[in-house]
Amino acid sequence: MHMFFSSTVQARFGRAATERTRAMLFAVALFAATGLHRLWGFAKPHHAWLRVLEVRWLGHWAPSSIEHLAAAFAGCVLFVMLWSSFVSQTTRNRALLGLVFAVLYGITSTWKYDGREYLATGDVNQLAQMVADVFGLLLALAWLTWPERSNRLQYVPGRGYRA
Repeated sequence: MHMFFSSTVQARFGRAATERTRAMLFAVALFAATGLHRLWGFAKPHHAWLRVLEVRWLGHWAPSSIEHLAAAFAGCVLFVMLWSSFVSQTTRNRALLGLVFAVLYGITSTWKYDGREYLATGDVNQLAQMVADVFGLLLALAWLTWPERSNRLQYVPGRGYRA
């Protein structure tokens, strides 16, 4: 567990500028796909074959929950990648940036909007959307802060070298 909060351990994904750019492009593409999925569902909710299959195979909660999961994941990745360009790419810095986004997203989207809608209507779909938000944020945080596996010795100030 100490590896996740070490100031010397680099994150495995998105360390170089090209990798960060690819991660940001992936997040933007995921946002676009989520937006198209949502637009397609509003335009033709009963004729969009993908949404019909999602409802048939998974349930009525699936289309909106998939959108929430993808939006939370993409938003967290984009936020962390944009802001981590200004600081070092350690797992600790990314974890702090990701937690800032998770708290802001959790308050504004999950608690203020979906939570209020769930309390007002008791709709299980709103509860599934809140779970999808949390799961999307956790996936993004795990992906962004996963430490690199290294056999190199690292210098930790005050402790000397360690493997």
